[in-house]
Amino acid sequence: MPIRFEPQNKLHKPTAETSKIFEASVNDGFQITRLTTRDWLRVATWCARGSLSPSTESRSTSHQAYLDLLKASYILYDIVLGEEASPALLGDEDCKSIVELSEGINEELSQYTSVDIPEPSNIHPQNLAIWEPLQPEETWDGGIDLDFGLDNLRWVAVDLEDAGNEQEKVLNRTFVNASIGGKKSRMRTKGASYMLFGTLCLERDFALDDLPPLVQLSNSTLTGFPGARVSEPVPLKFDDMSVSISFQFDEDLAQFINIPKSYFDAVWQREPVDASEFTESVVFKSSVDMFEQLNTPTMKSMNPPVAVISCEVRILERSFGEAWRSVRRMVITSSAAEKSPRTMELFMPLSGVQINRGNMSRQVVLQWSDTCQARSDKTDGNYNTLHSYVYDDTAPNIGVGLQFHSHQEAEDFEKSVLEMNFRPEFSWSQASGSGFIYSVVDAGTEHKQYKAVPVFRTRASWRYSNLYYLYRDADYTYDHSSFSIHFPRIYSKDYISTHVDQLYHPENPVTVSHCDKKTSQATIEFGNDSVARSFLSSLSPLYELLYSRRIQSLSTKSNSVFGFQKSGKRSADIQLWRRGTDFQLAARWDDSVPDKWLTMAVPSEFIDCSKENTRVTLPRLPYLRGMTLDMMNVMARSPMNSNAKNKEGAMSISFQTSGG
Repeated sequence: MPIRFEPQNKLHKPTAETSKIFEASVNDGFQITRLTTRDWLRVATWCARGSLSPSTESRSTSHQAYLDLLKASYILYDIVLGEEASPALLGDEDCKSIVELSEGINEELSQYTSVDIPEPSNIHPQNLAIWEPLQPEETWDGGIDLDFGLDNLRWVAVDLEDAGNEQEKVLNRTFVNASIGGKKSRMRTKGASYMLFGTLCLERDFALDDLPPLVQLSNSTLTGFPGARVSEPVPLKFDDMSVSISFQFDEDLAQFINIPKSYFDAVWQREPVDASEFTESVVFKSSVDMFEQLNTPTMKSMNPPVAVISCEVRILERSFGEAWRSVRRMVITSSAAEKSPRTMELFMPLSGVQINRGNMSRQVVLQWSDTCQARSDKTDGNYNTLHSYVYDDTAPNIGVGLQFHSHQEAEDFEKSVLEMNFRPEFSWSQASGSGFIYSVVDAGTEHKQYKAVPVFRTRASWRYSNLYYLYRDADYTYDHSSFSIHFPRIYSKDYISTHVDQLYHPENPVTVSHCDKKTSQATIEFGNDSVARSFLSSLSPLYELLYSRRIQSLSTKSNSVFGFQKSGKRSADIQLWRRGTDFQLAARWDDSVPDKWLTMAVPSEFIDCSKENTRVTLPRLPYLRGMTLDMMNVMARSPMNSNAKNKEGAMSISFQTSGG
């Protein structure tokens, strides 16, 4: 069956002289002879689309537009159809392109009457070259095997920087009809099946959320017949602008969908998990130049090295009903340009991750512990060894090296690892140390509120954080000589593995099972009294700590005629808290006293300073005793002695100096 197409318009057929110039241009340079029929049709389409309506352009531009149509006509009729083209050697797409191209060329040329045809003297000074100038990267340097097909270097001579960001690689490109905006603003594209890359560049990350609507569209569009037309455009959203791309054939749309789908299927671990018992979110995401696993404790490369070039690093945080149960994981994803994309997942604690990064450096080295450290130092009582795999932050067994694109990205990564993923209520940064205070709430009926306190520490060139949890009822001492606050009982988290106290070694890889709370003690150092008091004030949502000193003694007035008796409890710490116009006094004896805390409300009008400037006497007032201090209300709680409730008495406070 012969090929169907519109015959060449004789009025606008290139003259013999013009055809000779076209022929010389085709054979110029590298003697390009390996172009397929489809390639030539694309070149003709490019030339035809470059023509403009003479009614809207200047006369010189009108001449060039006419010449572009002559180029397209020469390529179609003299090259593609010049020799006896066999329909058997042409695909359905080629045959269709010939029909549409012949219709488009003749329709555009029909707008030019005989008086509009430029004179030869006006034609030949114009650009008659079929090929566009080579870009620098297309120049042969003796070391590159050039393939001159349009699917390679001669892809309409688009600059490399127009194809995407640095480090990006084009995975797929094809000719499409692109429509942007409303119908009135779209140009007519008959016979011009391509997007003009470089003139318009729309770029954003192709996300997983893009896939479902595309797959749904594909399922309703594809007919299963080779070469079938696509009936619906592909919608994409660029911020507040919608873009639709109409693919010509099913296989192009299928490839456009399958390339990202295959990648997302391979890297599913990097996506947040949706579960009923927890929520998960991405707290950090960035592409990196290189990720490498390192040996601990030497932090040297493995032999052979285990490295991934041009990859993405994500940190995901999994939040449960209780805020302290949060865990993290790091996912490293290979580039989409890899033939076989892959991911690596590493458990990451919220504290105890040691980071080594120089100032203004884009290289980061990390080490931390997972829950896979073997322990077999216990038995079941019958000489049978019990095997456990534990988390030991004192002996890191994971080493990682990362090289980011910039020092700012490396700094952002360091902050994401050491800090929590929301705004702190208080922070301090001094030579003596730094840290944050966050308010956290447990979900559920109680909605228990407490504080999360990461404290940053350094060891040699390493920086890390210890994460503590402080509840409303706390106990602490303030060393005024060193501006340090000591918590004899504070909470932190312990990560429990899936293999604990078993009579056998694990058959499957050991992972983290859950978190437990453990108690420990901690000392936080500050540079001066003001910052230390601000730290304590941030633990109380209602009160501000105005004053804190070490006193010589605190005595209560007895019923005897001798008045105040010297306390046998020795020295103590005393604090004065304020809420508006109300004052609350809090005193703490040493740990040798069971109910070490004493608190009482002190109206300002009742404060009576005696003539002795090292002593303050307070009138008879109610006071509380207990083992802990309620930080919200600044009241002593949890008395060991039941007789400590509902007490009253006058107080005499002896300071060590008159300036106290």
